[in-house]
Amino acid sequence: HIPDYLSALMEWNRILKPNGKLVLAIPDDSFIDALACDPTHVHVFNEQAINNALEATGYEVKQHTYIDGGFSFVTEAIKTKGVA
Repeated sequence: HIPDYLSALMEWNRILKPNGKLVLAIPDDSFIDALACDPTHVHVFNEQAINNALEATGYEVKQHTYIDGGFSFVTEAIKTKGVA
């Protein structure tokens, strides 16, 4: 739903306190074509893709929990550093 997700992750990093928690619910592109199922989705992710985006924007991924019968997951990440 967010066209520039990297900018959003960086903004959330900016406003989170050190060690603040970010929680995201994401359809898993490994199991479902999220773009076809919901035209409001503009990007698709699997665990590795969201891990890469989070790590690049100053977070440490703590866990992924599958929901919706495995079609989606909730990712919990902790702010580990600020980003410019």
